[in-house]
Amino acid sequence: GYRLPTEAEADYLLRAKGTTPSNGFPFRNGVDDLKYHAWYRDNSGFQTHPVAELEPLVLDGTKDFYDLHGNVEEWVYDWYANLVGGENPQGPNEGSSRVARGGGMSDHGYALRSGLRHYYEPHGLKMDLGFRLVRTLK
Repeated sequence: GYRLPTEAEADYLLRAKGTTPSNGFPFRNGVDDLKYHAWYRDNSGFQTHPVAELEPLVLDGTKDFYDLHGNVEEWVYDWYANLVGGENPQGPNEGSSRVARGGGMSDHGYALRSGLRHYYEPHGLKMDLGFRLVRTLK
């Protein structure tokens, strides 16, 4: 069925399969290339935009992912906790705040870095917080 991605799955995509260079973005020129791929404080007009208006992040040379960085921060399934590391780590089964990744249209460029994590209480409201569904294939 459909579900929220785990934080590890979101991290894998945000880092373009683990290939993010030291500039913190999966783009060759780091924050300078952000304007081509992400809606954020410098180009959004403080409004969300329809998906796929900017260039995608292309993985495996065939899969296009739009708006992984910017537009809206995206909820992930995991509750917030210190990262444990390892391959496909799972977050705790309960907590008071859930993780959001990717940064939003009101954030500065540095807040859209691949490794940045935010966390919010699930009942809170934020104008640039949304979600992306993933599908588990059997």
